[in-house]
Amino acid sequence: MIKFERGCSRFVILIGNYAIKLPYVHGSNFAYGRLDSLCKGIIHNIREYTFFKAGTKYVCPIVFHIYGLCNIMKRAVELTEEEYLEFESSFDKEEMAWYIAEHKADSWGWLYNKIVAIDYAEGDKV
Repeated sequence: MIKFERGCSRFVILIGNYAIKLPYVHGSNFAYGRLDSLCKGIIHNIREYTFFKAGTKYVCPIVFHIYGLCNIMKRAVELTEEEYLEFESSFDKEEMAWYIAEHKADSWGWLYNKIVAIDYAEGDKV
């Protein structure tokens, strides 16, 4: 089954065991809408790949990438709100993953029986 999701700068195709993240263009003004959204999507893909390649713990692995244009990751199962609240209270806040992922349930998921960041391009403290 194929599922489609959209974030602030990327379009995500969920298919089988994989999540494919692509930058997307939106907005009506070319310079300040479309071009800006495309660049943000590319930058977000590059940031995720950079954090993954640096060996950051607790991030969902990227199995293939085309520099900024496409990230293919293992597909994780998003945390429920209840799971996230429990996780948030117990996670080591010194881990880099805490700072590179947004603090909300749909930015974290289950993969191979452990919790990983699945959207880690827009952390607010890096």
